[in-house]
Amino acid sequence: MKLFARLNVIVLLAISALLFVAWNMRSYHPITRAKKVWSRQTTEIVVFGDSWSTNRLELPTAQAPAPPNKKLWVDTLCNEVVCDRIYDLAQSLPSHPSHRRGPVIDNETYANLTRSMNFTAGPTDIGDFRHQVDEYLAQDDARWQDDGEQKSMKTTIIFTVFFGIWELWDFVDLPEEAVLPAVVDCIASMFAQLDRLIQAKSVSSLRPTVIIPTVPDPSFFPRWISQRTSANGTDKYGQLQRHAVILTDLWNNALQKRIANWNKADVIMPDFDTWMLQKMREPEIDETELTAVPNIMKDAKFTELSQPCVSYTAHSSGDGTKIQPFTICDDPSYFLFWDDTRLSGAAHELLGKHVAGVLRNHTVSN
Repeated sequence: MKLFARLNVIVLLAISALLFVAWNMRSYHPITRAKKVWSRQTTEIVVFGDSWSTNRLELPTAQAPAPPNKKLWVDTLCNEVVCDRIYDLAQSLPSHPSHRRGPVIDNETYANLTRSMNFTAGPTDIGDFRHQVDEYLAQDDARWQDDGEQKSMKTTIIFTVFFGIWELWDFVDLPEEAVLPAVVDCIASMFAQLDRLIQAKSVSSLRPTVIIPTVPDPSFFPRWISQRTSANGTDKYGQLQRHAVILTDLWNNALQKRIANWNKADVIMPDFDTWMLQKMREPEIDETELTAVPNIMKDAKFTELSQPCVSYTAHSSGDGTKIQPFTICDDPSYFLFWDDTRLSGAAHELLGKHVAGVLRNHTVSN
C-alpha cells in the first residue's frame, strides 16, 4: 500500500509539474509547436523594409539606443502565429540620427524623382527593396535546399514588406503635378520586386502570404513636429502638413488598387495609418465634455504622443563638456514613439497583435 501511495504522489507531482511548466510557457505555444512538429509543418517570416521592421540597427548603441524589449511588430507577429524562423533582410537608418532618410523602395527611382530638390544627403548607401530582394535571392539556394529531410515539410512563407515612410517624408516638397507620377513609379517598383520574389525557386511552387501595411501619415512623427511645425520649423502655416495628409491617402489608395489587381500571392494589408490615428485619438476629451481629462489619460494606452522617449539633444556638464548624446524618458510604456521616427516597444507589441489578428481573419485584399 505504501508503494502505491508513493507512486500516486510521484504521478501527482509529475502532473503538477507539467501543468506548471505548460502554464508558464503558454506564450511559447508548446501544444501548437508539438502539433507542427508531428505534422511536419514550418512557418517562416521573411522581413523586408526599414527600421520599423528590423532589429539590425546600424546605429551605434551610444547614439541610438534600441527600445528596451528590442522586439518589433514582426517579432510579436511571429509569436502570435507561432512561426519557426524570422529572416530579417530589412535595413535600418544610416549611420547618424541626424540623417533624415532611411531605406526607400528604389534608390534610383527616388533619386530621379527628387533630383530637382537639391538634397545633399540621399539614401543611396542604404539597401533599398531591390537590394534586399537581391540579398534574399542570393541566399535562396542555401537557405531553402530541398534535401531529403525538407522535402516532406509543409512550409508556410510569410513576406512582410513595409516601405513608404521616407518617400512620403520628401514627396510633400514635390510640385503638385509631380506627386501622382512619383507615387505610381514607387509602387510599380515595389511590385516589380515582388514579382522577382514570387518567381524564386523556393517560392514558385507555393502560395505565399505577403503582408503590405498602409503607410502612416508622416506628420504624426515627432521629427515632423520638431523640424516642420515647431516655432523654428519649415512649415509654420501647416501647408506641408495638409499636403502630407493628401499624399498619404493617395499613396495608400494607389497601393490598395495595385494589390487588388495582383494575384500572385495572398496579400494582407493591415491599416497602419488608421491604427496610428486611433492611438493619437485615445487621450482626446469626449466632445460632450462629460469625461474628466485625468480619467481619459489614465485609460489611454499612450499618454505621450508628440514627444519621443529618446531625445538626441546632447546635454552639457557644468564646464560645457557634452556628457551624452541623448536622454531617455523614465517610463517608455507611456510613449507612442521611442525616438523621432520609430515606435516604442509597447507600440510595436500592439501593432504586431493587430497584424496577427488581420492575418487570422484571412482578410485578403486581393
